[in-house]
Amino acid sequence: GLRLWMARGNRIEGNTFERVRDLTFANSPDNRIAGNRLRDGRYGMHFVFSPRARVERNDLARTSTGIVVLYSPGLVVRGNRVVDAREAGGGGLAFKESGEALVEDNEIVHCSVGLSANAPLNEDLTLTVRGNRFAHNTVGLWFYGEQGGHRIVDNRFQWNLTTVAVSGTGTASANVWLGNH
Repeated sequence: GLRLWMARGNRIEGNTFERVRDLTFANSPDNRIAGNRLRDGRYGMHFVFSPRARVERNDLARTSTGIVVLYSPGLVVRGNRVVDAREAGGGGLAFKESGEALVEDNEIVHCSVGLSANAPLNEDLTLTVRGNRFAHNTVGLWFYGEQGGHRIVDNRFQWNLTTVAVSGTGTASANVWLGNH
């Protein structure tokens, strides 16, 4: 659908992408992806070594994975809607080694996993997950690794089969949980 490589400061706004493989941002910092609609793709959006992107008000449906963020710190993922990311290895939002990120006011519905994130190795790699709605997912949040430390604040968990799953001892308990319901 779209591939940016070594591209800084672009604005991808107000587009419709249907039946495309994915939107890929590689080695591309400081981009804004807002108000787009994506249907029936593989990855909705895939960020690799692309820090400080702003991903806002996008509507993604029927993809293997909604938004994947790898080695890309400082992202703002706000006000997006991700629906029906149901593939076994997929999910709504996935973060790996991409801390200092804000995941706020998103709606993640009917996905295999609402949000998956590795445990941060230090405080600089934590996520703030605030004000999101996780509903009708197989797993609402999944944390993997041996540590923890994300900030999980004021989220709504509704009708998920499992609210939180972990693959390492202490992973979820090391997170800061405030005002979730």
